[in-house]
Amino acid sequence: LLTAGGSVKRVDDSVFGEEQSLLLDHGIMIQPKGEQGADLLSRLARVMISLDTENTLTSQHAVREYLLSDDRREAILHILEDSSVFLGNAFMNAMTSTVTLNAIMAGKSGSLIRDRLGAILQWVKDSKDADADTMKEQMQLFASRITPEAVVTLLKSANPPADLAKARIGILMPCVNAQIGEEEKRHFLDAILEPLCRNRPEMAIDVLEMLAKSDDHAGLPEPNLDNLPRLWCLCFTAMRSPGELCESTEKFFVEVQKHMSGKDNEFTLPFESSATLCSMYIDMCTNTKLDMEASLNRHQHLLTGTLSRIAVFEQLMQRPENIEENHALLALLYFTWWSQPGVSIPLRLLPDPDTWERVFKVVTRWVRPCQKTVAKGMSILARFSIAPHTLPASILNTLKTSIVGKGDPITSKT
Repeated sequence: LLTAGGSVKRVDDSVFGEEQSLLLDHGIMIQPKGEQGADLLSRLARVMISLDTENTLTSQHAVREYLLSDDRREAILHILEDSSVFLGNAFMNAMTSTVTLNAIMAGKSGSLIRDRLGAILQWVKDSKDADADTMKEQMQLFASRITPEAVVTLLKSANPPADLAKARIGILMPCVNAQIGEEEKRHFLDAILEPLCRNRPEMAIDVLEMLAKSDDHAGLPEPNLDNLPRLWCLCFTAMRSPGELCESTEKFFVEVQKHMSGKDNEFTLPFESSATLCSMYIDMCTNTKLDMEASLNRHQHLLTGTLSRIAVFEQLMQRPENIEENHALLALLYFTWWSQPGVSIPLRLLPDPDTWERVFKVVTRWVRPCQKTVAKGMSILARFSIAPHTLPASILNTLKTSIVGKGDPITSKT
């Protein structure tokens, strides 16, 4: 360790990661003392900030405190400006931990870190107050020496809602463009996207959308995503031109359904965190001829959670003018509404005698309403569907006439 710490070779997890893990697994914390302590800490810090082992500096308190010390600015600056020292996940994980981040931004410690990376850390803490141009200037100082794992930690650590447009300008673009060669840029971008797709699909969707909608001058290549399921490549293609490539959108959702139908597959699309995903799904249903069984089967596979169904329902309510004459959208509306039957549907979207039999009754046989929502109270339409005897006779007759058709009215003697 000390030999590596005093050399000019690049240190990474292949050199020291296993030994560092052994130290942490056995609870061995490094605490140099005496006259040589500062020199030893400097050597240790130089090695450890280059590692991608997540909890390295979080656990090795003495080394972390050394990097945050305001009395060692010159020594720390020498480490950070050393061209052979990379900023790895160990460093970013320690700097973005809640306690350390708040201390740095409040000026209580880590003044040099704040001077060099303050705008980027501000984006992590509260992205709306961060300045994208300042972020870009600061990141360019380290862009050629930051690991993809460290970038992933920055993105994952951001407090929601994160402004990913600023992240594209201030984090992604400098880091990707610092790589030499088109293939190296793609490889670096893939190394960022792959862990997000596996562990944080909601952020991966947002980053892919950000890349797909970047203008030609953004300087960001298209990701390869070769080591991921095919659905992620199709997602990027569908987001690239959603209005023009309806076929690619359908291919994406078909692939997701196939992926989610696999054994023991717990993957779900995060509709609740992406308005774009909801809109893409609605657009696909708009342009697809209604096959009731196939459509409901797809809805059940893709819209698995109550939150996903609520998100799609809310998006549908923002474009009601497209629903009335489209039975595929009506089926989607009733399917997603049935997850929260306490919400009212606009009167003109209530089922008529035709859609009551062909659409509404079929849909409500496929899916159960959310029992928590039912317990809180149901809308008039839901009560008519489940417990019509709880409605006043006047309302029951009105709905019966408009939905079921003509029939004998209900009276107090009935």
